Amino acid sequence: MKNLAFAVLLALGLAAPVFAQSAARSDCPVDPEIIALPACAFAQVHGRLRVDAAQVAALSFNRQGLAAAYLTGVGWTYVDRHGWVVVRDVAILDNGASPFHHGLVRVTRGGKWGLADARGRLVAPLRYDGMLEYDPRTGWAACEGCRIESDKSGEHSWFAGGRWLRLNAQGKRIGAAQVPVPATAASERARLAR
Repeated sequence: MKNLAFAVLLALGLAAPVFAQSAARSDCPVDPEIIALPACAFAQVHGRLRVDAAQVAALSFNRQGLAAAYLTGVGWTYVDRHGWVVVRDVAILDNGASPFHHGLVRVTRGGKWGLADARGRLVAPLRYDGMLEYDPRTGWAACEGCRIESDKSGEHSWFAGGRWLRLNAQGKRIGAAQVPVPATAASERARLAR
């Protein structure tokens, strides 16, 4: 009965303040060693995802006032200090969320890549087949027609082929990009050629 009442309040939009004020629940443990939040640590509120206030308090926030959080069943996100998920579909970098550079972060959904700003707006639409992390010397590099390749273990992957383009800090194309073959790709190809 209690769950039914909460569901009715949630549907009417009245449960948001209750949810935001809730304390850490013993039936919703979060491993402090990792940033993965179980489904019980966040909810849909007014059509948006919101992380429980007790979980938000444990997050580390960047200069944009956002914290990276992995939401089980959703993926990597950036959450604001009020618990609202601001950026979804954040790309992975070294087993974590891709960081912001010059106010932009890589996002990926449905095999396409783009850039989002700190408000979650797509600055570079999800139309590229791959995108490298920001490089201070060359900026953003995005590819059309590339594919993801991996080593046998599946632990390391990289983009191969395609036409590479440079994007500026506003997500606009500014020319061709010279993208070196990653060492993992070169060493794997050499090993396979033996």
